[in-house]
Amino acid sequence: MAELLLDVKNYLVAQIGSLTSAMVFRDYSPADGILVVVLQEYQGAPATLGETVAHRSVQVTARSKDLVIAKNMAWAMYRALQEPETLKVQFTVGRWGLVYLRQTPYKMRIDEFGRVVYGFNMGVTTAND
Repeated sequence: MAELLLDVKNYLVAQIGSLTSAMVFRDYSPADGILVVVLQEYQGAPATLGETVAHRSVQVTARSKDLVIAKNMAWAMYRALQEPETLKVQFTVGRWGLVYLRQTPYKMRIDEFGRVVYGFNMGVTTAND
């Protein structure tokens, strides 16, 4: 089911001019990097009887030594995923998702190297892979 994370990664890179593919990691946080974005999938919600979609959960984080850089990137990703009228985001030609942003970006922690991590969680209802 990791294809969802790849589709979200590619969508964010296409939407945010300062974000490159080399800065975004899926289910892995590298030890180094000036600005690192990490997408991690965690337990979603079960489908109800007769549904042909999956309810998945994704955490989106930005990590940097500079608080302002991490915060601004988290907000840029949040805004890129925000579709208040329909909730529908077309990640790729073949992947749509109803995106439920569960909270606005917030300072999650400062890691052992003094890097600030900002992030948010979202629910994505999409077709089963």
